[in-house]
Amino acid sequence: MRGWRAEAVRPRGVAENAAALADRGLIVAMRCHDRGALAEFYRRFRPVLVVAARRLTADAVDGESIVEDVLTDAAVHFVSTTTPVPGSVAGYLVRMLRNRVLNALRARNRLDNRIADSSCTSEHAERTSAGADHEVERQTTPAPAVARLAAALDAAMSEDDRMLATWLANGIAQQQITDWVGVSYPALCKRVSRLRARLRTVAERHVSAASADDRRALAPFLKLEAGPLI
Repeated sequence: MRGWRAEAVRPRGVAENAAALADRGLIVAMRCHDRGALAEFYRRFRPVLVVAARRLTADAVDGESIVEDVLTDAAVHFVSTTTPVPGSVAGYLVRMLRNRVLNALRARNRLDNRIADSSCTSEHAERTSAGADHEVERQTTPAPAVARLAAALDAAMSEDDRMLATWLANGIAQQQITDWVGVSYPALCKRVSRLRARLRTVAERHVSAASADDRRALAPFLKLEAGPLI
């Protein structure tokens, strides 16, 4: 595998037919060390991962670099093992990408928090516009009651649930999501419906158990978000 670059390979064997192979057949050809199949693997799945990375990373991490790392690591994995090929290769790769992006975002957030904590005291001591700063913070920080509700909803979701909710919130078509996760459209609709019902139940229980002050603080928010939670 070392030195196999999608841009530098010369097709051989069944290389000329690689583009016509189904995803599983493509992986089988890669395991037979067909360089054309490897080049097709990069050509076929790079656009899928680039779209997913743009949705997930924004400007927070180097999405292009992560895409290349995922493609290379996945190619090495597929070629060096005899494990069954995933039912959806694209879905498998998107899940790999999601995990890498989440890890990168968490690492970036930890670093940012440490930097903010170390500079917080000196920055506030030097500011002369404390009133304006407080107003900006007030407008961008959710109310404690809303933050507690968000935490309760987050605790009720798995990593896969969070990613599904993120995709839906970013307007990704459900048909595209079915290709990524490797399930049928009806199965995805049932999953979304179950997740929505579960989150609504969690929200209702949280609000019913909340203090009177929290319920008053949440009332405008819940009225504003009267539609589906995701």
